[in-house]
Amino acid sequence: GGQPHRLFLAPRKGGRGPRRMWLEVDPETFHIVGLEFFDSMGNGTRIHFRNIKAGIKLSPEMFQFEVPSGVDVVRAPERR
Repeated sequence: GGQPHRLFLAPRKGGRGPRRMWLEVDPETFHIVGLEFFDSMGNGTRIHFRNIKAGIKLSPEMFQFEVPSGVDVVRAPERR
């Protein structure tokens, strides 16, 4: 129902992440239904979400990552 609310987000400091971003929020359910962002080169990406289901149980197996053969895994150093 109705036009989504658009929330503008911007980083506090410069960095490698997006330069600006908009979240589109359904005014009745408050689900995030869209996302638009631009990087430092001005490239834009727009994503729309639909058929959103909240409160469903997901199997832990859905989140098991298996490293493909021939791929090296590089881990980031631990933060102190």
